[in-house]
Amino acid sequence: MQNCSLSRSLVKVDNCSDYIPVVGAVANLFNLFLRGAVMPFMGKEIVSSNYYFNHIEDKSLLRMALSISVVGILAIFYLDFQKNKATQKEEIELTVSKYSGRLDGASPATLDNKELIAGAIQYGNSDAFRQASERVRGLEDVANMVLSKDGLQLEHASDDIKDSKDSAQIAVSQNAAAFQFISKRLQEDENFVFELYQLNRDLRSAIQELTKSDTTGHFSQVLASLAQNIHEKLDCPDFSTYI
Repeated sequence: MQNCSLSRSLVKVDNCSDYIPVVGAVANLFNLFLRGAVMPFMGKEIVSSNYYFNHIEDKSLLRMALSISVVGILAIFYLDFQKNKATQKEEIELTVSKYSGRLDGASPATLDNKELIAGAIQYGNSDAFRQASERVRGLEDVANMVLSKDGLQLEHASDDIKDSKDSAQIAVSQNAAAFQFISKRLQEDENFVFELYQLNRDLRSAIQELTKSDTTGHFSQVLASLAQNIHEKLDCPDFSTYI
């Protein structure tokens, strides 16, 4: 057990030395000495059973050579960064694939992962937005992505998203019924409501449906204003009788 812990510690030290000028050169010259002059005479069983010796045997000769110079160390930094980036992308894709159906039972960290939630949405799981953390549901790029696929997901967006004209336009364009979830400020903006109607002509019918369960008269007033705007700006017959 102690040998195993020591071997793992030596591997960590060796990996860290690759990023330190002079130290990396000395460490990797020692590695080359072990690899070329010592390990061949130790026997395969001893080498294969030792974590540190396995590390030395598998370590790239190019990496050892690069650690000799400062420019080479910068190259190691860059290559490791790209490798870690690719690894993270693969991990996210695997997790997204796992949660492409539902995110029930997912950890808080998973639900707060912007890339994972966005990936799940792209996989066709729009409901991932509802299950995402409050922080992710407040990100405009993620919100607009899901709203372009399912406008009714606006219900689960943050108040800032509901008060965003861009997000409202995307949501209502996709589904006129999403109008009920945009902020009251935008609903009371007559010119903006008319713009939404021009994006989706089903909006008038959607607002009509909302008036049926509205006891405050709010949506009736919105519908009346929209009817007046359509009559005046589009030179259409007055359909106030349909309100």
